[in-house]
Amino acid sequence: MFKRRFRLPSPALVISMITLSLVLGGTAVAATTAKHKDAKADTKLVKKLAPSLSVKHAKTATNATNAVNATNATNATNATNATNATNATNATNATTAGNASNLGGQPSSFYMPNSAIQRGTFILSQGTTGKVLFSDGPLSVTADCTLSGGVTTVNVNIVSTVDNWLDFNTVKPAASTVVNDSDSDSSTPGNHFGSNDRIDFTAPTGAAIRGQDVFGVNWPSTGQCYVSAWVVAI
Repeated sequence: MFKRRFRLPSPALVISMITLSLVLGGTAVAATTAKHKDAKADTKLVKKLAPSLSVKHAKTATNATNAVNATNATNATNATNATNATNATNATNATTAGNASNLGGQPSSFYMPNSAIQRGTFILSQGTTGKVLFSDGPLSVTADCTLSGGVTTVNVNIVSTVDNWLDFNTVKPAASTVVNDSDSDSSTPGNHFGSNDRIDFTAPTGAAIRGQDVFGVNWPSTGQCYVSAWVVAI
């Protein structure tokens, strides 16, 4: 019988097999680094297999992209929050600054509320009495429009329901005291007549009404009376 003789593989074949194993495992080794006589054959093999190779750890690259996107999203959110916070602070400061400027640096209690100012023009028909125009606590301003003997008369009255009140600087001891200004067409019935006066009276409780009025008869029509005034109730 003949004895079979096995030849050892050549160094080039061994290196080729190693290279092929590395390629199939996901790692490409440049054939140009092979330092043996069959380097050209190895390079040709690598080039042939290259189209079918896949990049290992591609998932890691995706995760890296997601991490970047997440960071960008966080940065965008933080930037938005910072902008909103700045805007909110600025808006608060602007409101505060505006109020401070409008009030001259004084608290709101330093100023008189709008409700303290009363104003109006009142037209009264003949026969109207005790028409309340303005009031503050125990004090009130009333008006009458009367016809007597063909004469139309208008009265503007200041009235207090408490004793010891002041008409300007004159003490009126009784609550029943009525002080009035009046005008009439007694000299020429049916014609317009008018006047004006100040209003200033104070109750012992501290309530007060101060202001200005104009009043007259036969306006806007004959037989009517009018009172136009403004007052501050303090």
